[in-house]
Amino acid sequence: MRMNKFEISFNNYDHSFCESNNYSSEVEYINSTSALFISLIGMFGVYFNKTDINSSMFYYCLIVNGITSSIYHHTHSIGWGLLDRYSMIYLAAYCYNMLINPIIRYYPKTSHLIRINIIIYLSVLSTYTGLHNENMFNNLFGLFLVSAIAFIMFLIRVYNINKMLVCYSVKGILLIGLGGTCWIITENLCFQYAVMKYLMGHALWHVLVSLGGYYISLIPVYLALTNTETLVPIIKYKYGLPYITDK
Repeated sequence: MRMNKFEISFNNYDHSFCESNNYSSEVEYINSTSALFISLIGMFGVYFNKTDINSSMFYYCLIVNGITSSIYHHTHSIGWGLLDRYSMIYLAAYCYNMLINPIIRYYPKTSHLIRINIIIYLSVLSTYTGLHNENMFNNLFGLFLVSAIAFIMFLIRVYNINKMLVCYSVKGILLIGLGGTCWIITENLCFQYAVMKYLMGHALWHVLVSLGGYYISLIPVYLALTNTETLVPIIKYKYGLPYITDK
């Protein structure tokens, strides 16, 4: 069957990351393995936290993104690359829903303005993903991370939140910043300094950003529970990670 001139084959080569230079096959074994940590964090969030629809979907997006990212780093195909990026977009959408609900409860007059701006942002992000503009996608997704951190800082300021969760959110912000810095440095300096391919900056991005994002997600999960009259949130621990339940 003849392909439309604008149609792209799912298995077309996309691109590889700095760490691919460590292997003759260019398969990024470490990046592919570390991406599955994202899925493990999502599974932990789904199984242990007392979630509403937005937080549960956020954790499910982590599960899917870890799997698609892992296969993408193994195959470098454009189809899996798009599945990786679009699952990140859905993750951003549900994360925004988690964060803006308590903001809108506090400032209900901001409801329309916040929601329309988020829809515009997600539409632009999806457009550049479809256009396969990798640099613009990375920059715009970075904007999501920065705005999510700003929303969290606002929630900490206006709500009476458990001090331990505030500490975890600060830890999460630092982990996200460190993960982003590791990836940016190793990727941008990869061809100038050979040592960069051994530093595993992208693998660190997978681990640090997913763990940091999980820590930050605990605040909207906590606020969703405190918004009810019958549920009292309790912080518990499993495998060294905190989670929130009402039991």
